[in-house]
Amino acid sequence: YARPAKAAGSAAGKLTPRQRQVVSYRAYGQTLKKIALEIGVSVPTVARDLAAALKKLGLSNDLELPMVFGQALRVRRG
Repeated sequence: YARPAKAAGSAAGKLTPRQRQVVSYRAYGQTLKKIALEIGVSVPTVARDLAAALKKLGLSNDLELPMVFGQALRVRRG
């Protein structure tokens, strides 16, 4: 697991601040609508930011976020 986490950690550094924010909310199961309300942007904007972030992270869908992004967070804190 350390290998994907390390890759996600380095890729996460390439995300914009808003992309990191969207990814972190989504990794913890928030809906796009809830994220949009939380950060004050439209749902389509959240969807675009999420899609761009997934591409940068090399992920095919947001179902992979909790496993990969969560691992990267644990590696940084540990």
